[in-house]
Amino acid sequence: SNLGQLLDNYPDAKIVLNKKTEIDLAASLIPYDKLIFPAKKLGFSPGENNWWKREAADLINWREFLQTKYGFDNQDFDLGGGWAVAEGNLKLTTESQNLGRGRVLLARVLESTKSGSIKFYQGGQMINQIITKIEGGSNIRWFEVGEFENNGSITIETEGGINVVNALSVIEKKQWEQYKNRSAGYVKDNRVYKYKEDNTSDISATISFREINSAKYEVTLKNLKKPTYIIFSQNYDKLWKLENQNAVPVYSLLNGFRIEKDGTYIVEFDSQKYLNLGIKISLIFLFAAIIIVILLTPRRGI
Repeated sequence: SNLGQLLDNYPDAKIVLNKKTEIDLAASLIPYDKLIFPAKKLGFSPGENNWWKREAADLINWREFLQTKYGFDNQDFDLGGGWAVAEGNLKLTTESQNLGRGRVLLARVLESTKSGSIKFYQGGQMINQIITKIEGGSNIRWFEVGEFENNGSITIETEGGINVVNALSVIEKKQWEQYKNRSAGYVKDNRVYKYKEDNTSDISATISFREINSAKYEVTLKNLKKPTYIIFSQNYDKLWKLENQNAVPVYSLLNGFRIEKDGTYIVEFDSQKYLNLGIKISLIFLFAAIIIVILLTPRRGI
């Protein structure tokens, strides 16, 4: 995956897990086209099955809903696929051409004080159950659900106040073991840290940006202590550039740019091909899900 290539290209990169596990790290190596987003087949209002969806573009209203109705907040990134939301005890069936014996099901779901459990069935037989109720706060993370016995559709059953399914993935067991081994290798090489303020002190730069037009933005960085990456949260497109520097795909769907020092930079889309996009964007450090902190030492001989 692009994330794995990024880590391989920069052996000094550190991986900071913010309320995540090694399963999250391994799952982040799965190519984006291997992810299934149940929300993509749902409407914004409850349908016949009473499931509904929200998307990252509606983050403010989504957070307000969680805070007002359920008393908790969550700012995790939806990987560009939206949130499939179930309030109460509901069922949802998901189809995929990749289902079959020898494949593993993974699920990225919400844990919260007002959740309960999510059960996964195939052909009437339960594959496994995820307990989504936790004592405090909230979290979105990946779980290894279990192996398939046949190629039947997946039925998701929820219990509790609110349950949210972000993404599913169905991959060959052998491939999944390779991702887990790769994740374990990062840990063995001392490249993985649990999130602490101390682990992010080197990237405590100040970022501001100004919209010039819908395809051009001015970005200013101050107090940058070491070269790092800024993450441009619009969906990845090779036509986005920073000072003629091509973007690096992050999570296979975001635009990352390497920044060496303080300064003012121009992030620009190829406006001669695509005009008046009306894209509403923001610039963020990769601080939700798995945070990848790129701490680059100056290259010798340059």
